[in-house]
Amino acid sequence: MFKINSLVIALCLGLMSGISAADDSGPNPGYVVSPAGSGSSSNLKTQYGECVKNGNYQSNYQTVACGAAPASQKVSFSESSTNLFSFNAATITTFGRQQLTKMLESATAAGSIDKITINGYTDTIGSADYNNRLSTERANAVKDFFISQGLDGGTITAAGFGPQNSQVSTACIKKYGKDDMAEIDRLTAKEKTATAAEKKRMNEALAKFDKTHTELVNCTAADRRVEITIDQTKEVTE
Repeated sequence: MFKINSLVIALCLGLMSGISAADDSGPNPGYVVSPAGSGSSSNLKTQYGECVKNGNYQSNYQTVACGAAPASQKVSFSESSTNLFSFNAATITTFGRQQLTKMLESATAAGSIDKITINGYTDTIGSADYNNRLSTERANAVKDFFISQGLDGGTITAAGFGPQNSQVSTACIKKYGKDDMAEIDRLTAKEKTATAAEKKRMNEALAKFDKTHTELVNCTAADRRVEITIDQTKEVTE
């Protein structure tokens, strides 16, 4: 009787060793892996998809495959765009909307978005008060676009800083001169009563201002920007 029981036990152990192994020193400590001895480290699971634990299991052994939350890290990236708005406008251009859409698609594909910071800036053309208002309107326009794409407005901060931190405006104005609104007003003051000859001279003078203005606007484009920073949580691939 003792021999029969020993044989049965030996057979059972042999069958079990061919199915699984409770190796606490392998790549999946605390879990039973299957099949044993084949170089595979896949967890043996129940019919309900739960990993089978061995007698050495500890809570810190839990893996993502067996129910642990994925490891994550906080990251952020920034984009600075000068193509979202036309000069002296606060309506996002068609190209700008495409840019913002691609930015959001890349961010949402990479992880969950925690916070977005939007800072609007202008060149130094025009008054500081006007530029502060324009930059704020542009930042809010970007915020409204993100909200229209399904983002939570409570996670978005938008602010305008006008001509602060301008990089190229000073050099551009030195090269092309600043718009002389006083002179333009002087030239056009008698437009309604001017003779044909006077209007011709006025238009010739104004054309020079128009050309200079266009060159100035193109030169200062880099300062008319919206800086967008997206803070998010990404899963860490182990």
